Amino acid sequence: MTRTKNYSLKIYFVGTFPPPVHGMSFINHELAERLKTGKRQIEIINLSFNSLTPKLTNKFARIFVVLKGFLYFLFSLATHRKKILYISLSGGLGKIHEILFVIAAGLFKAPVFIHHHSFLYLNKKSFLLKLIVLITPKSTVHICLCSSMEKELKSMYPKINKILLLSNIQFILPNKPPKRKNVLNTIGFLSNISKEKGIIEFIETCKLLHRSQLEFNAVIAGPFVSTQIEKIVYKEVAPIAHMIKIAGPVYGNDKFEFFKSIDALLFPSHNEAEPVTIWEALANGIPVISTNIGCIKDMIPSTRTLVDNKEEFAKVASDLLLEWRKRPGDFIEMQELTTRYFMQKSTVNKMQLNTLQCEIRDSGVQN
Repeated sequence: MTRTKNYSLKIYFVGTFPPPVHGMSFINHELAERLKTGKRQIEIINLSFNSLTPKLTNKFARIFVVLKGFLYFLFSLATHRKKILYISLSGGLGKIHEILFVIAAGLFKAPVFIHHHSFLYLNKKSFLLKLIVLITPKSTVHICLCSSMEKELKSMYPKINKILLLSNIQFILPNKPPKRKNVLNTIGFLSNISKEKGIIEFIETCKLLHRSQLEFNAVIAGPFVSTQIEKIVYKEVAPIAHMIKIAGPVYGNDKFEFFKSIDALLFPSHNEAEPVTIWEALANGIPVISTNIGCIKDMIPSTRTLVDNKEEFAKVASDLLLEWRKRPGDFIEMQELTTRYFMQKSTVNKMQLNTLQCEIRDSGVQN
């Protein structure tokens, strides 16, 4: 029996999808849902391996996941006339796997969309990304999270011809106007818990607040990436365990309750692009103190809450938190600024998704 070809537009969306849940997999899932319109089909090729632990065995297991997805992609390309590759690019060595999909798309003349989620290859030039840019046509569309990312990408990889902006704020819904907190009592940390995400800096901030003799509370939320970091965290918090709650992973309504329970979010991460957690905090009217990396300077309403040097994070953050505690009027003003800023950013960026939709539609027509 002859296999009948399907002539409707099909988007092969290659990337990591939940589980596990992290910023990139969340955005991939949300974007895939929004791209499902009309006769357009979305075929998800999930390269995720359900673990946060970077063990060697997990890396080998992911190779099998990638090969399975690639063979399916290769077979599907041959049976579909109108197709598009939309690939969510890894920051590290995952690009080795992703090059396979880009090469296959080129062989079958499928338009390529590359969604960037990392500054790793912008802080330092990547041979793998340079190779991807070299083997893809000029018509390839690159999607950046913010203007800072766009500027760096153009500077480091000048052969890139077409760039669209699509902020992660597109996928964060504003909550009802948050209730103002008159006094700052509780600070929060929400992330996959690791040294790279700044958990040690957060705990150091808590220790400095404890020495101030003022009463503060803290909540640490998120999954530990390994048993080793879990042991380190419990050892570090032991002297101040009375002020810190370790809540574990929070999703859905539990995440909403987490934001209700805190007055300020600390985000001392060492490597980020445009973290969803910061947008979620701002949507809830929660001021954020963060390291100044990636797109974060485009996300935060006040430079006072940006810390340029991670080694100084605990000192800078604790000083500002103590100031807000002693001057509640300033803290209330920061909450109001946070809410206004989120709404302003949400309005400004709301057309970006429509632009991407139109670009995909036009690519499908030319296919």
